[in-house]
Amino acid sequence: MKTITASYNFPPEFLWGIDPGKNLSEDPGNTAFLFQLRENNVNALLLKIPWNKCEPLKGHFDEAYIESLRSFLGRVKTRGIEPVIIPDTTQIPAWQNLDPGRNDEESSGFDSFYRYLIEISIPYAKYYGIYCPRGSLFKKKTIHQALGRFTELSAYVHSISDRVKVGLVLPDEFGEKKSSGWILKNEYDFLRTAEADFLGLRADENVYAALRSVFGSGRKPVMILSDGTVENPDQETEDLTADNLYTYWRFYQEGWPILGYFSGADLPSDQNSHNLYAVCCKNNAFRISTDMPGLSEKWLRFLKD
Repeated sequence: MKTITASYNFPPEFLWGIDPGKNLSEDPGNTAFLFQLRENNVNALLLKIPWNKCEPLKGHFDEAYIESLRSFLGRVKTRGIEPVIIPDTTQIPAWQNLDPGRNDEESSGFDSFYRYLIEISIPYAKYYGIYCPRGSLFKKKTIHQALGRFTELSAYVHSISDRVKVGLVLPDEFGEKKSSGWILKNEYDFLRTAEADFLGLRADENVYAALRSVFGSGRKPVMILSDGTVENPDQETEDLTADNLYTYWRFYQEGWPILGYFSGADLPSDQNSHNLYAVCCKNNAFRISTDMPGLSEKWLRFLKD
């Protein structure tokens, strides 16, 4: 059979990233891991920095951990890898759970963590992602509080450096189908006014329709933060990665500013979907061929047609 190859090129500055799904700053093997990333032309790394590790006691930051984080970020930048930092407030320190003044809806206790982490990491990072609260997604009062805090934090970051971008990371539920059809515009109307430099999204082909539903012909820079391979390690075909990358290439063709894509792949790997991602990184393109193992009949027919 004649080999058929299709390439869908991305912009030169596109971030081909990895979401390792773990805290790397204290991993003694992280230098070898970074070397493997550069060998595979990976140029970005998603780093979720846990709140409980940084601030184990209220108002007191673990200097040993912070120093290991600084050292790791220095090695990341030295190797030409762009870190994308997400302050992980899902990792709640014990003192926050015991705080009698804690309010689950307002959750203002992490402001000092955000600011401290940004101050120590901003020499190394250009992109920060801030979680949109999940449990209160459709409570207007709480959303407005969260967006107000996000706006304040974004202004604080930009006051330190105007080169830094601050994004709003949306809950995994964004883009999911409901029994009544696609998610309604008014459920995410806050996105149209959110002063975010970019939106962080979970990779899913349904996100394409959800974004168009919310924004119409408008455009908002997008960063894709996971393709599900961490959550679905048993997936043996390339279809998940292929579907997602083709979806975001269509975004790009329609004029959406697509900043980057972060896979949960291990590189190198013996999984077909991970090897496809390695090919994409090396070529700065979603490249797919009829002779790739693991492709479904759908993709084989697509290439032949």
